[in-house]
Amino acid sequence: MHFYSGKIQDAIGTLRGALRAISSKKTPDLYLCARHNLCRYLAAAEEFEEAQAIFREDAGLFRRHGQPLDRLRRRWVHGQIAAGLGHSRQAERAFHGVQADFLERGMGFYAALVAMDLAELYLRAGRTAKVRELAEQMVPIFAAQDVHREALAALRLFVEAARTDAVHLDLVADRRNYLRDAQADREHRFR
Repeated sequence: MHFYSGKIQDAIGTLRGALRAISSKKTPDLYLCARHNLCRYLAAAEEFEEAQAIFREDAGLFRRHGQPLDRLRRRWVHGQIAAGLGHSRQAERAFHGVQADFLERGMGFYAALVAMDLAELYLRAGRTAKVRELAEQMVPIFAAQDVHREALAALRLFVEAARTDAVHLDLVADRRNYLRDAQADREHRFR
């Protein structure tokens, strides 16, 4: 709840406390989930070095206990960490692979969220032509997925902004936040 309401440091603190009570031996799935979320929250808080350290520590745990979807989400966080550490090519490869896998699974909202990560990566590198290319591909793909009408409207406006080179980091963050909220609440109105 803290994370989704934008209180990332509270989410990190709460999760650290919870991890002291979770046994990696008795409940490895729960422990794995909590560690993954901690890594994800640290990346969102731009604490990339610590997120990377946890990511590396948990590699064996994910190999032993991670399900395919867990591994897919882990690759996504890996891309976010790589982007934050300035490893743009590594992040781009991770994001493209994760997005393709989400689309293959019919998980359009997740694929749209990854597209926002890609757009941010491209904008930070000044690659506006890549943002336009990404935007042009988004709507037809997501229209065929599980993305509802309101979310498609948000994506269409993103595409229009990309066509006119009006996309900026705040717009990407706004669309990412909307898509995240709309994924949990399909009645969430786009403004």
